[in-house]
Amino acid sequence: VAVDTDHMVYLRTMRAPDVRSKADGVHVRVYDDDATDTGSRPPIAGATVTVRDTAGHTASGVTQPDGSVVVPLVGAEGRLTVQVNHPDFSPLQLRPST
Repeated sequence: VAVDTDHMVYLRTMRAPDVRSKADGVHVRVYDDDATDTGSRPPIAGATVTVRDTAGHTASGVTQPDGSVVVPLVGAEGRLTVQVNHPDFSPLQLRPST
């Protein structure tokens, strides 16, 4: 007798649609990828955002209650890699064209 079971795993995901490099650092805002019943996407507080440039410079910050953080990587060189981690969500990695 064969027993076949399907296991479903739901992984919560994040989004960071607006990454901007400015004079004071890299501005990132992180949202829950799942929309609420009203269609809004709640901000995610407490996510660690790490930014690395092509020269290997790295800086990190933690998102505020509104999901925003300014990562103090001033004068970043080349294309950026943004890594977002939160214990309740799947990790997110971005290569924004800022």
